[in-house]
Amino acid sequence: MNRYMGQPLLVQILAWTAFALLALNAILSWAFVVRFSRVAWWATPEGRHLMKFTAALALTFTLSLLFAVVDPKILTRLLLTIGLFAWIAFELANRIRLQGVAKREVDAARSAHPRARR
Repeated sequence: MNRYMGQPLLVQILAWTAFALLALNAILSWAFVVRFSRVAWWATPEGRHLMKFTAALALTFTLSLLFAVVDPKILTRLLLTIGLFAWIAFELANRIRLQGVAKREVDAARSAHPRARR
């Protein structure tokens, strides 16, 4: 956050606001992961996806906070960022796949029971 020292006041306020929101997102996403870990999230594909996606977000927010305070070596920063972004992309693709599976199940149920279309 030192990189904003000496900048206009508005820039400093915006930077601290962004930092506070990043911290809030990290806290909330970790809180979800901890609370969701108490249920059988592994029992369904949707539960596994929700847990992995939220954990990826929590790690991304946490590392972003760390990078805002400590400036790690560029190679470390790039490797961690690429790894997390790849994980999130994988989980987003999985979400799209799960939506397709759910739609096919609904369509199959509707075709098996024509009155369900109403």
